Formats: sequence, structure tokens, C-alpha cells
Amino acid sequence: MRRIALFFVCIFLINFLHSQNIRNEKFGVIKLEDFNPLSTIIEKDAAAVVLSDVGSTDFEGNNHGDFSVIFKRHKKILLKKRTAFDEATFKIYLWQFSSTNEEVLEDLEAATYNIDNGKIVTTKLNKKELIKENFSKNILLNKFTLPDLKEGCIIEYKYTIKSPYDNMLHSWAFQDDEYPTLWSEYQVTLPHLYSYAIVKKGAYRTLAVDSSMLKYKSYTILAHSNNGYSRSEIINTSGDAKWFLWAMKEVPSYKVQSFVANPNDHIAEYEFQLQSIKYSEQTVVRRIKSWYETANSLLQSENFGQIIDKEKNDWIEKEVNAITGAKEGAEAANLVFKYLRDNFIASNNNSIYLTDEPKKIFKNKKGNIADINLMLTAMLYNKGYIAEPVVLSTRGNGKVDEVSAILNQYNYVVCRLKIDTTTYFLDASDKHNGFGKLPNKCYNGFGRVIAQNPFLVNLSADNNEESKVTSIFIANAENGKLEASFTSNLGYVESQEVRNRLLKTTTPDFFKEITKDYSFTPKISNEELENEKNYDLPLTVKYDLNFSLGDDDIIYFNPLLNEITKENIFKAEKRIFKVEMPFAMNETYILNMEIPKGYVVDELPKSVRSKLNESEGLFEYIISNKEGFIQLKCKFQLNKANYDVEDYESLREFFGLMVKKQSEQIVFKKVK
Repeated sequence: MRRIALFFVCIFLINFLHSQNIRNEKFGVIKLEDFNPLSTIIEKDAAAVVLSDVGSTDFEGNNHGDFSVIFKRHKKILLKKRTAFDEATFKIYLWQFSSTNEEVLEDLEAATYNIDNGKIVTTKLNKKELIKENFSKNILLNKFTLPDLKEGCIIEYKYTIKSPYDNMLHSWAFQDDEYPTLWSEYQVTLPHLYSYAIVKKGAYRTLAVDSSMLKYKSYTILAHSNNGYSRSEIINTSGDAKWFLWAMKEVPSYKVQSFVANPNDHIAEYEFQLQSIKYSEQTVVRRIKSWYETANSLLQSENFGQIIDKEKNDWIEKEVNAITGAKEGAEAANLVFKYLRDNFIASNNNSIYLTDEPKKIFKNKKGNIADINLMLTAMLYNKGYIAEPVVLSTRGNGKVDEVSAILNQYNYVVCRLKIDTTTYFLDASDKHNGFGKLPNKCYNGFGRVIAQNPFLVNLSADNNEESKVTSIFIANAENGKLEASFTSNLGYVESQEVRNRLLKTTTPDFFKEITKDYSFTPKISNEELENEKNYDLPLTVKYDLNFSLGDDDIIYFNPLLNEITKENIFKAEKRIFKVEMPFAMNETYILNMEIPKGYVVDELPKSVRSKLNESEGLFEYIISNKEGFIQLKCKFQLNKANYDVEDYESLREFFGLMVKKQSEQIVFKKVK
């Protein structure tokens, strides 16, 4: 009897917890107070407020011998301003592979609510206005726009998606990327057969509800003989399903902060990756396999590793020999790299898979990122080099789980080349990439070398340093003017930016723009760009200046000229996310200046030397006045690109010190 009583107590507690945590949102129930919600997170200029966003995912047995995933969503939004009316156009994407292998939209309801003479007026969506169109070969787009939109209205919609794809559980974002959210809730029930990895992003947000329990559930599956079964039969399976309920309340809109690699990495969101299905104690199908198994599977795949197979692609060796001739070593590898970079057209579609047969890709001289860089890997491998593909996720694609082999998190592939003791990373998809250089977007943590024994390679932005050295020599000229020679060895990233600018402008116009950065109007001559077409090396910018500082009794002169940093890039007093700059920095500025004729130095900035967290950065401003010459060495160095939130204040102060110091001026006084 005590056990029976305890059982009913447990049932009561479970039901109590459900009633306390779950929002029983009913469609069409709108109150007058919903039009004027009171919350501290709603900013005065907020164009919209998400009143509630409630979702759930459950499973049910289907008639095709498997499970269907049932996803439901119910959302209410207050549209305060016309600029938020885009929220009233909603798009639902459905996968469609066949009549028995497609997602289906069900139970769609939508309405707009306005206040008229103190009463709520409802305008429902006419389902005939639902637009269906083919978004791509296997994706059907369902789109609708809610009617009767006015400033201050509330829109509401709910729908169900029935899906046969158990590996594509809907993720759930508790935070809107533009508007505040008063309540966001997601409920998930996972059958006992399934094991999912739950990836939690934006962990700095606190859950208002975080509940889980085991719930006994039974599922009935109808299996037909034409679905691979020996005969048609009804299958019943039951066990302890895992039930989860998460909710957040009063969630501010996502505020994009500067120097964040990918904002989506920080939005409060849960994602689900199917790890395995346990049909019985003896039969466990693993969907996420080890990296060893995954890498070897990729190497055997026609869409990836088969291009490297010498026997299947024996024609590659002939093409490589025609390119390299008698060259060997790094010189020959560079010839192969440049051939692909300069002769192939990249579609810029990020992918880790080939789009066509290798021979067709080579013949057509075009393809996506994988087509070009896997071809590069294959050609170098056929030449006898240690060349291996590396899969990675770009900064725009977001962070990956470095341990688990979840291939859909990866969107880019490059080549790792090893010659003797030197390792190069190559990307031939960009016309301006140099040998051994990767674009900034590739520095996003770690990449994975796909080989028989796969391993991680460090592609952190901390290892991507941008170095720049600028030298200026100023001397007295005739008629009280000054003449100067300017030389700047740019960093590799800045060199790429300049090269891209030169595609849209002429060299004379480029130098004309430079003169606008000076506080005075100089005459520029002897302009020169070194290494403009040699992408292996950074650019060097050279020119001469002739200018006058005037003949006032007092002259103020900033010795950093056009290289001054005018603003602190970290303006916000507080920081929510870690700082993720694209590269470490090492900039040196050297000035050697003859004191203008007829003047003496009245005031000179003081020298200063400051460190960031002892070893993470250095700022030097060393200036002197000796024998008629002013000498300045200004060095700014950040030894890493990523900084934790705890380091933000010191980083902000460090940049502030640099900006303040670089704004200081030399005061020249006329000799009377």
C-alpha cells in the first residue's frame, strides 16, 4: 500500500511541476494588457516585442516503419512600429525528397489583432494566401504575410511540422536577434531508443525553467513489406523517454558587439545532434562516429577523398608534371598552387564536398571551395608531397565541437602541405591568396586533418599575426617647407584590402585618397607600390611628401601624421562576450624629423611604456629631441587575438592609453 501511495504522490508531483512550468498558451487568447507590456528590458525605441515563443518536439510512430518528429511552434509578437512589419512575413522551409520522405506542414493558424474603440478586433489569415514555391531542388518554401497590419498590432501564428528526419531536430533560440523576448519556452521528449547531444550556446543567459524527467511512453510503428521488412507488421516499443523543459523570461534583444567572430555563437540557443539509435542491446546504430571512422569514410567517399586516389585519377600526375617541369621542393609546390589559384574560378560557395567528377572540375577550371582545394591537395599528393585535406568552420559559420565528428558543422576545406620540417596551409580559391597564407575567416579555432589517423591543427586567430612597419624621414626644404619620404611595409591583411581596393580604382586615385588622411595638404610624388602582384609578399607603400606647417609663432604638430589611431575601438563600458579579433597585432612606427628652420621645441610629449597583463601586449611611445632632430618610436603589440570578458577592462584601458598618447602633439615655437 505504501508503494501505491508513493506512486500516486509521484504522479501528483509530476503533474504539479508540469502545471507550474509549462505555459498553456491558447491560440486567439489576447488581452488588452498585451498591447502595452510592462518590462524593464523593453527599450523606448523597440520596434517590436516578442510576447511569447513556445515550441515543442515529440516523436510518434509512423506508417513507414520508423518514427516521425513532430515540431510545434506558437508565437505572439507586438509590432510597435512600422519598421517591424517584416516580422509579419513568415517563411517555413520543408525538406522534400519523395512522397514518403518529406516534411509536412499541418495545423497552420495565424491572425492579426488591433484595438478599435477599446475592443480587440481579430483578422485571421486566409489559408488560401499561403504561398508555396520551390526554394531549391529538395526544399519547399511555405510563406505567408499576416493581414491588417497597423502600428501597435499583435500578430500570432502557430503550426506543426511532421518530419521523417530524426537527425534534424529543430534547434531553439530563446533570444531574438533584434527584439526583446518576454517568454521563450521549448519542450522536448526523446524516445528511449534515441541519444542526442544537446549543444548549449549563449551560456551566459540564465534559464527561468530547467526541468527534466523520465516519462514512460509507448510508440506504435506500422511496417510495410515494401519498406524493407519481410512482411507487414505492427511494432510496439516502449520505455522511459527523456523529457526536457527549458524556458527563459525577460530576454533582452541580442546586441551585436564589436570583435565577435560570429554573433550566432552567443545567442541563447540549444541545438541537437543525433548520436545513436539503440534498437536493442545488440543493435546500436551510431550516427556520430569517431573521428577515425569519419575520416576514413571521407577518404573513401567519391565526394571527398577519392580525388586523392592515384590509381583512380592517374591523369593528375601528367598535368602536375606539365606545370612543374623539372622543379622540385617548395618551388614546384608553389607552381601547382599558383596554377590553380590563377586559372580556376571559385564560386565562393563554402563546402567540404566536391560538386562533380575530378576530371570535369579540372577541365572546366571552376568549382566551389572544396573543388579547388581538394584538387590542389590531390595534385600535390600525386607529386609526392605530404598533402592532406583539412576541414574547418569559418568565422562566419561559427564554432564547432572540436571533439565530436559532426560534419555538418564544417563548411570549408584547405590543404595542409608538409615539406621537410616546414608545414604550409594553402587556399587556392582566392585570387589574392599567397602561398602558405589563409584568409582571416579560416582562423576560427581548430581544423581537423582528414587522414588515416586524423588530428587537430591549431587555427586560432592568436596564431595569425598582422605586422606592419612604417618609417618616415622629414627634413627641411627650400622656402620654409618640409620634405618627407614615407615607407610602409603593410601587414598581409591590409595588403589584401589594398589589392581589393585597387581592383575598383586606379593607383593615382589610391594615392590621392591617402593625402586626405593628413591634417595638412601635402604635395605627393614618387608614388610606388611594391609587390602589388606578388601575393606571397605583403605590399610596401612608398611616396614622397612636400608640405608646409605655416609660419605661425606656435605650431602644433602630431608626429604620427596619418598613422594616428583616433578612436578607441572598445567604447562600451561593459562587455558580455569575449573579444575575438581576427588577428594579433604588431605595429611599429618610426619617425626621424629635422626641427623646422626658425623653430625650437617648446613642448614634447613624454615617453611612456605600458604592458597589457604582463605578457599579452605592449605599447611604447619613446620620443627624444637630440641635436636638432626629433626621433620617435611608437610600437603597439597585441600578442593574441582572443580575450576573455574578465580581461576586457584592462584591454579597453590599454587601447585608451594608446589613443590618448597618439593624440599628443609637439609644440614648435618660433625663434625671435
